[in-house]
Amino acid sequence: MFSVIIPLYNKEKYIRRAIESVLNQTEQNFEIIVVNDGSIDNGVEVVRQIQSSKIVIFEQKNEGVSAARNKGASIAKNPYLAFLDADDIWDTNFLASVRQMIEVYPNAGIYGTNNLFVYPDGTMIKNEVCNLFKGKEFGILEDYFKIFSDLQRSPFSNSNFCIPKKIYDKVGGYKVGVKLTEDSDLWCRIAFVYSVIYFVKPLATYFLAQEGSTHTVFENKCFEVENTLRDALKNGVVKDIHTSSVKRLIALQQLGLIKRALLTNNKMEIISKLFCFSLFKYYPKEFLKCIFAFCLPYNLFIKIKK
Repeated sequence: MFSVIIPLYNKEKYIRRAIESVLNQTEQNFEIIVVNDGSIDNGVEVVRQIQSSKIVIFEQKNEGVSAARNKGASIAKNPYLAFLDADDIWDTNFLASVRQMIEVYPNAGIYGTNNLFVYPDGTMIKNEVCNLFKGKEFGILEDYFKIFSDLQRSPFSNSNFCIPKKIYDKVGGYKVGVKLTEDSDLWCRIAFVYSVIYFVKPLATYFLAQEGSTHTVFENKCFEVENTLRDALKNGVVKDIHTSSVKRLIALQQLGLIKRALLTNNKMEIISKLFCFSLFKYYPKEFLKCIFAFCLPYNLFIKIKK
């Protein structure tokens, strides 16, 4: 039923933990596809030491996480694609809960669960999407884009969702070369057209800032999701009931660009985004904070930030 796709790049310390969390699932109808994306550590050797006929290893030169996920999807044998990062883990009931959602909502585009975020100091938080379904375990996110902008992050992470393979192929999978928000971009392209199903209980754990995690820098392609949202509005893809939420989400993406540009002292990018009415309309307090930060000397801003 499931093809579990794990992109692997220099996660020797964590990959066994991730794979074992899959092998320990109560739902056992799955294969595990590990795509070694040009790792230079011994991560792939760790995988080979795990005795399981469910594991398939594919090796490629380093092309990035999106290309690795797309490769895994292309060789998947099962109709549902579940993604797990090599340093994250699943609760033992993750796949069983996804299967439960599929049985109730067979035509949806994304099936996901809540998840825990774990910081390096051990602090744990979860997405506050707890009161949406009036006591039910799961249901339809009627306005995915509103929830995204309300939380100021997607209710999904890299490791807590599943997509039907036919829908993944139809929307084109991940965009290769996008540095940040490549996952949010994919989810938005699906949510424009298909229902999004969400399980309230956290059944995945996302570990932040592990060794080997991708270090990001400011680039024009960082926030591809903003372009996707704008194009969808322009081309009439967005449903009328979602238009306001999508515009607000565009403003959120611009806010993210400004914050990242502030950290890299990219003044021209900051100026181009600050003169944006929608940003002031939807996030006035954050907008004013950015104006204040922009006026500070860069060294002072970094000192205050720390």
